[in-house]
Amino acid sequence: MIILFKSNFYLENQKQPKHRGVVAFMGGHRALRSSPLYFEVATLCRQLTRDGFLIATGGGNGLMEAANLGAWLAPLPDEELKKAVDMLCVDGANASNDPLWLSAAWNVRNQTLQADINLRRSLSISTWQFEQQNIFSTDIASFFNYELREKTLIAIAKQGLIYGPGSTGTFEEIFRAAYQNHYTKSKYGYYSPMIFFKKDYWDPALDQGGNYPKHTVPVWPLISKIAQESNFKHTPLKRDSVEEIEAFIKGFSFVATIL
Repeated sequence: MIILFKSNFYLENQKQPKHRGVVAFMGGHRALRSSPLYFEVATLCRQLTRDGFLIATGGGNGLMEAANLGAWLAPLPDEELKKAVDMLCVDGANASNDPLWLSAAWNVRNQTLQADINLRRSLSISTWQFEQQNIFSTDIASFFNYELREKTLIAIAKQGLIYGPGSTGTFEEIFRAAYQNHYTKSKYGYYSPMIFFKKDYWDPALDQGGNYPKHTVPVWPLISKIAQESNFKHTPLKRDSVEEIEAFIKGFSFVATIL
């Protein structure tokens, strides 16, 4: 379903039986479907959907596809996730620039249609600018304006924003969320948790030469510093465990964050 997006109307009319808020997932486009990280993200978002949360992503490929896939498979038995990922990784379909990437996804979707859509809802907030849209979200809101799209995705994720390993697009979303939390009392009225998935990626230790390892991004020290000085030090956290992230989000109440 493609929706003309008015966020309050859309969120107020969710039919998820246990609707408990929106969790946004951001992460890299380049993650392979065969990677352990892809499977972990899908597992996490499947469980959060089962718990009653609405998963929202930027609608792209890589880890965003994994998040929407997990939500899509939420009503089905656990073993269906591994079957789906195996089907997605057929020859020529593992990466988004492979020729069978899209057709493999349609094959999975068409073979897993047997479920109530209200038990598998997820939202893609994408842009016409450059996104390669994945097909596992049930609802799509497409924006012509990239900045408005980013602000909307972050603003509705009151129950938390999860950051998987990524690059410049993910960095932008991190600092937009930090901006929102910094000005929350005057503009937004709530703090949103900022959850960094994979501690060694976001908060790597220096090597013996005093350098950060390759394929890491030391964002955590700066965000932690900003949070401590801007009265939202309780919202950023870094975790490696899917179970720990799920437990934190289930126990977080955005209603009580403004004291």
